[in-house]
Amino acid sequence: MIILLEREVIPVFANFADFFNAVKEARFGFGSFWQWVTELYYSITENADIAKIWSGIMRFIAPFYGAVPYILIVLSLVVAFFGRKMMPVLKFAFFFLIGFVLGVYYITPWIANVVAVPGWVCGLVIAVVAAVLYRFLYIAGYSVACIYSVYILCYSGFYIKQPTAYTTGKALVCLAVAAIALILAILLQKYLEMFGTALLGGYFVAIIFRAFIFDYRTLGFLANAPKVATFAISFLIAVPAAVFQYRTRRKYK
Repeated sequence: MIILLEREVIPVFANFADFFNAVKEARFGFGSFWQWVTELYYSITENADIAKIWSGIMRFIAPFYGAVPYILIVLSLVVAFFGRKMMPVLKFAFFFLIGFVLGVYYITPWIANVVAVPGWVCGLVIAVVAAVLYRFLYIAGYSVACIYSVYILCYSGFYIKQPTAYTTGKALVCLAVAAIALILAILLQKYLEMFGTALLGGYFVAIIFRAFIFDYRTLGFLANAPKVATFAISFLIAVPAAVFQYRTRRKYK
């Protein structure tokens, strides 16, 4: 089931300098990034190699397809309650999957101009490389996400007021605040990962239940705020899951 997302116009960049300026001035924000991810997702699902692989997976799970949503919910709950303990496995699996999909989508067309190679082969090679380097990739992604997220929030005045015109001084102050936030994020990494995996697991439970079992957005009292139930379910699972992870943290330090 494809979940439609609210879309925002993505800035069009003529070259890297334009992109750098957009980043520097915090114009490439959360909405633009999410829209880029959404567009990439839809584009990937239309890729012939990915579609072929997905069809094969669907044929494999067809005999027990009815049980798949419940299996996914159980796995999501496992992530919610044991996410920090499972971080090495989750990181490895995440970068393997991302490496495979992006390898098939980006590398295969480029290689095909030189030699005919099945898409899954290119994807597997990139997946293995990404999985082997998952520790470095995770730290790099964690750092960039933290710095730029705080930079955007600081630069925009936490969206309380309209951002003023760009100045070097303002950018440096925001960057300094983001650097301090990164230091704190590294010091508190294990606790952030506890809450992050708890929230992620809860969110997956909410959207899997919504997509395959019952779309609670159709309830009358949620008509004007369809996202409320998703966030409510996510937090109802995330809070006890995060507390559980915190209370059992000494068992897997």
